[in-house]
Amino acid sequence: MLLNIFANVGIIILNIYLIFRLNSEFEARGYSSLKKRVFFILLETLVGILLMQFSNVLINVRVDFRFLLFALALKYLGWRISLPTIFLVALARFLFDASSAAWINIGVAFFLILTMPLVLKFLMKHLDDLGQLLWLQTYTILVVLVPTGILLDELQEMLAINAILLALGSGLTILLYFVYEDVEKVFTLVNIDELTQLGNVRKFQKDSSQFEKQGKRCSMIMLDIDHFKYFNDTYGHHVGDLVLKEVAQVFLGLANPQASFYRVGGEEFVVLISDNRDFGAFEFANKIYQQLALLEIDYGMTEKLKVTASMGVAHQGILEEINRTLARADGALYTAKNSGRNQIVIA
Repeated sequence: MLLNIFANVGIIILNIYLIFRLNSEFEARGYSSLKKRVFFILLETLVGILLMQFSNVLINVRVDFRFLLFALALKYLGWRISLPTIFLVALARFLFDASSAAWINIGVAFFLILTMPLVLKFLMKHLDDLGQLLWLQTYTILVVLVPTGILLDELQEMLAINAILLALGSGLTILLYFVYEDVEKVFTLVNIDELTQLGNVRKFQKDSSQFEKQGKRCSMIMLDIDHFKYFNDTYGHHVGDLVLKEVAQVFLGLANPQASFYRVGGEEFVVLISDNRDFGAFEFANKIYQQLALLEIDYGMTEKLKVTASMGVAHQGILEEINRTLARADGALYTAKNSGRNQIVIA
């Protein structure tokens, strides 16, 4: 029995890791949301089957941690993935036997599909993430085991099992919540610059490489904050960090499906723009220029700091390698800096 419990816990922890790892890979490959959704439904269904494989059979009922899988899937993957998963896992229950408990499980699955999103919506208004998970898993245990006990005329025994699972499930929910939080931080830090919350060099290389693999052309804007060393030397590095954060907030406000921002150096940034006739790179660079001109940074003194930037823009040519496009944008940036700064130069 203990071996099966540890197996269930290990399977769910591995599932959390795979969700982040595969989602990162799918984003890098440019998979559509539909493809990702279908894959994760199949993955979660497989996890549900594995949990049943390592279940404990008590009074003809398979007792395992599927209820945790359903709660985590609904909370973190959404109803479009969790609800089909609940139904498919209920069907997969017949792979083990076609007992009355398996048929009851189908009815319970439909009830969960109809009610769990509403329960989560209610919980989200009143509780934090951990509280939502604790109540979701509690709700799922009650819906699954209590009706099963009544219909199988084993209510007293099922209530005892229910109490044990509730205690185990609550402890595991707390553990898995922190596991999820830690894994999320790790995968976020891999691709996100911690100071600015923009994509980092790794993320830029991954995204630009994906453009090349898919045969898509792009445009690039290389951007450098003018006289950034002056801010550090005059006001201190904490003010320099503040300048980077405030500039990044401007970039985050301008980011959209066609344009992604990355911090690739101390005060250097790059904008990766998908090739789109209705979305001009130079016009977008000019919009960045205008927004930065409006920026005033309050650093605790009477005066406020103003920021300007030099930019180089390059459009990827037909059959041109993306690294060459980046090099041309970088060359245009240095031309802008050597020509007086605070300007846009097209390669």
